[in-house]
Amino acid sequence: MFNGCTALTSGINLSEDHEYTRAACTSMYENCTSLISVGDIGGNIYDLAPSAFASMFKDCTSLKTAGHICTRAIDNYGYSLSFTACCMSMFEGCTSLESVGKNRVPPHSSAFHKMFKGCTSLTAVPDSVLPHGVENARDCYREMFMNCSALVVGPVLTNVCGESAFRETFRNCTSLASYSGELQIDGYLNADGTIIHPTDSESYKYQNMFNGCTSLINPPVLHGRTFGEYSFDSAFKGCTSLQYVMRVTADERTGTQSIKYTSGGNAFYQAFYGCTGLTSITIPDSVTSIGNYAFSGCTGLTSITIPTSVTSIDDYAFDNCTGLTSITIPTSVTSIGSNAFYNCTSLTN
Repeated sequence: MFNGCTALTSGINLSEDHEYTRAACTSMYENCTSLISVGDIGGNIYDLAPSAFASMFKDCTSLKTAGHICTRAIDNYGYSLSFTACCMSMFEGCTSLESVGKNRVPPHSSAFHKMFKGCTSLTAVPDSVLPHGVENARDCYREMFMNCSALVVGPVLTNVCGESAFRETFRNCTSLASYSGELQIDGYLNADGTIIHPTDSESYKYQNMFNGCTSLINPPVLHGRTFGEYSFDSAFKGCTSLQYVMRVTADERTGTQSIKYTSGGNAFYQAFYGCTGLTSITIPDSVTSIGNYAFSGCTGLTSITIPTSVTSIDDYAFDNCTGLTSITIPTSVTSIGSNAFYNCTSLTN
């Protein structure tokens, strides 16, 4: 509608009751480079169609503030296919955006894909947590805050199932210090406290989620039992300030033990690659395999004790851990991959 109107400084009111039809506001203000602020979007809305707000303000480089998105919406928390790609790239490239209101759009496949990607002035976003999660939400939060270099605290997001659901969500958020949310590894937590296990693939679910977050100190708490293929591939790669490994807890909701490699090949491939701030790690007794490049380049590690549950140490698992002086390998380990301890120049025991 107003795409490319570079002199436009304010937009029309979009906060009144309305039923948004398919792609109703797609690219509505895209490349309106003089647009400074917008109010609430969606209002008392009852339905959204696919791509309703996709690319709505994309590359509005002067936009500084935006209001709530569907602030009074979806009172029954319905989840229909109509929310697919709803807010995809909505504010992507808004390099001056400093603040936004609360987001009440339910998660779904690609719903928030690249929503704030490249918003380099954004420092905080309100939490967006609904009473329960969503199944089969592929690419839901993929690249949502990628390259938001000023973001300090990651907003807590609703847990969802689906391949690549959190892939690259906070990648290269170099100011991000913490994420206080809990991640349900194998499914999502329902409103009654039960766990809904996925029927769809969970491969690549958290791949590169915090890759390049050089200020990250406090990783999220993880609950669950099983992992999809490459589900944590490079999840914390290059997090040079990370001082301890992610906290994996026993899942009290189901009474199961903590972290297990019961499914998913290379689940933790390069998971902590280059985390130079790590000085010690405690590997849970339920771990059976240490993945390829899992702790490669963790130069701050000085000693490691591997539990008797571990049967294999994969290729380059600890290569270039130049500060490592000792490691205890139990007799349970029957396979050690190629260059698993390559260039561990300080290793004496």
